[in-house]
Amino acid sequence: MGPRSHTGAMKNYKLEMFDDTLQLFLFVNVTNGDEILHKLKTITVEAAFIDAKLIVDEFQVLTAAQKALTCRDTTKLTTNNLHSELVYRLSPSKSITDSFAKFGVSATTTTLLVGVFSGSDAIWGEVKRTVHGVEEDISKLREHCDEALVRKTYKICAPELTMGGDPLLNAVITRIGTRDSL
Repeated sequence: MGPRSHTGAMKNYKLEMFDDTLQLFLFVNVTNGDEILHKLKTITVEAAFIDAKLIVDEFQVLTAAQKALTCRDTTKLTTNNLHSELVYRLSPSKSITDSFAKFGVSATTTTLLVGVFSGSDAIWGEVKRTVHGVEEDISKLREHCDEALVRKTYKICAPELTMGGDPLLNAVITRIGTRDSL
């Protein structure tokens, strides 16, 4: 991963291995999860809409993005497009339905992380028009994480949480990185 640039509430990540970028944007107090979900089912929106309660850190999303880009470049996408592949790759499950039920936007989503690969101002304008919520700095992402739900979803046991660094994030990254090899 390359350097990060930060503009307002959005962060840009250069994914040098793929000559691509990923922009992440955090919205809180989202009031229209059901509308967003309906829109995603009826038209293609060039963005990944992720329920932020299962996101420990942006590095978790970047790990899933690397996996999604690898699948794209090897023509092995499991889902219909790169943005849906990002949501799918966040999940410890190999079930597309389960992945979207847990990590995608739902009618009850109130905190939303939006990711866009190689986004343009037009795409970000569409995202901002679509999401009815308040933009928040991505550095506050962890504040919106439900750590108990993360431990349950990724089946993280207590001994794993005694390691150094950020043990919850490390356990999640390990699950994402090794999911397809188990």
